Amino acid sequence: IDRKLGARDRVVTPGESLDRAVREASSGGSSPDGVRLYLAPGRYFVKGSTPIQLAVSNLHIIASAPGQSIVTRSDDDAGRTMFTVSGDECSLTGIVFDDTNVSVSGARGAAIAITGDKCTVANCVFTQAVQAISSSGDYTTITGNRVRSVTDASAIQLTTSASLALVYGNIIQDTGVTTAIYADDAVSKSSFVGNVAAAANAISYKTGLSNVNAGNVGTVTVRP
Repeated sequence: IDRKLGARDRVVTPGESLDRAVREASSGGSSPDGVRLYLAPGRYFVKGSTPIQLAVSNLHIIASAPGQSIVTRSDDDAGRTMFTVSGDECSLTGIVFDDTNVSVSGARGAAIAITGDKCTVANCVFTQAVQAISSSGDYTTITGNRVRSVTDASAIQLTTSASLALVYGNIIQDTGVTTAIYADDAVSKSSFVGNVAAAANAISYKTGLSNVNAGNVGTVTVRP
């Protein structure tokens, strides 16, 4: 990895503060070449009510060994999310998310909440969470993720007026969700392809807004 690092890229180790590493990578604004933070294997902790914020564009957090970099939220604070992504063209790849206290009282949100455009969550594992991923941004790509357990009614949700999202190849193992992948009423022009849901209700979206689906396992409900 070291030979691939750009001027602002770096490897983060479990002994460091991941939040501080993200803030340092964000200082000075967006880089036209992007900034990559490679997480060494180990466990990283998110504590308190303030999430880790990807607030500049083109910032990427990547597990250096997929499945071996674990982000854990373990405290009792009713934090809203683990990560909020408000920058455009950001990504999180190959990370394991583990909310060890999903029953804590208070308004606890998705592990990853996206408001920026053209962002990607790929090949991540959510062992337990309130909700895995929510996105209100346009051109979001959610692919290759595995969700084992959530306490929300849905594991993945497109919210408000998100459009042009691509949700494909995700596996939702939780049989207790109401709908594995849910799109709010104003979500449009989004594609749901090749997702697998253990629960009977796989996907639900509004008709008449140019959303499409193909090859999903489980019931796809097109709401009137």
